[in-house]
Amino acid sequence: MLVLARTMLGESLLSPHVLIVGEPLKRDALNKLSHAFLPATADFSSAVVQQVDLHACSVVVFDLHPKLIPGDMAELLSMLRSRNVRTVGVDSLLGLCAELDLVWVPTFCLPDDKKPVQCQNVEFGWKTFLLRQPLPHGDWEPGSRVLVLTGGGDTAQQGETLSTLLDAALGAGTDVHWVRGPFALAPRLPLAPRLQWTVHHAPQGLDHLMLQCNYAIAIFGISFFELLQYGVPTVVYSPYGGKDDFELEALQMEQVACVASDANDAARQLADLMRDNGMARDFSSRSKHLLSANGGQALVSRILELSRS
Repeated sequence: MLVLARTMLGESLLSPHVLIVGEPLKRDALNKLSHAFLPATADFSSAVVQQVDLHACSVVVFDLHPKLIPGDMAELLSMLRSRNVRTVGVDSLLGLCAELDLVWVPTFCLPDDKKPVQCQNVEFGWKTFLLRQPLPHGDWEPGSRVLVLTGGGDTAQQGETLSTLLDAALGAGTDVHWVRGPFALAPRLPLAPRLQWTVHHAPQGLDHLMLQCNYAIAIFGISFFELLQYGVPTVVYSPYGGKDDFELEALQMEQVACVASDANDAARQLADLMRDNGMARDFSSRSKHLLSANGGQALVSRILELSRS
């Protein structure tokens, strides 16, 4: 939502206001935005209507956790429609597509059982990702620097074993940069490592690290797609018990990254990828092409259309 709001700031006809449900938090980007915090215990629908009236909103964009969608969400959407306020759902409101003016799903694929055939207002595909716009970058070059991303909390505890697997699998001289997320434990590095290891604890941004590395290994998630945006040849896997199987199988068909079954397979595939410059270069060019569209700008354009209708 910060990506979307920052993009809106570039449009003279749009003035974003952000309502965040939960405890107050600090983000540099919020300092430049009109925003408010709503306690999780507050009445969501009443608060939304109050904010709409206070800021004379013509469009409301909802980005809600699937488990925290209010029970009266359909009634809220109906109320907003009666007041001529357009509504957009991001990601989690496919079940309410008939009540929304637009549903924007930032994913490259949707399973058939999630495609609402009765709605023509659902957008998804490679052009829909809401990613930070990348820093200037050139074509991929081979090298020895590897970036490891296991998520902000490393909830699957990959830091316990992945470092040992990589230290054994990768070639001598590899320079491994492990990003320890803000809520993750420190990785358990080998006692007598073969490789050079650097741990970056909760860096402010990953863009510069992505630009400085030649390869990456990542848990499936938003940072993986940021790597693809920079054209970093990457091995991806999911340690979450089959939750991401559909997307990973679809990724294999897209041929933009190596898709591994687990950490062991990921370490082996990364070693193979680092020996195959042709495959790495193909991954890099294909992924940059697929993610060349500015999804934030595309969504803002649709919101502008809604605000004028």
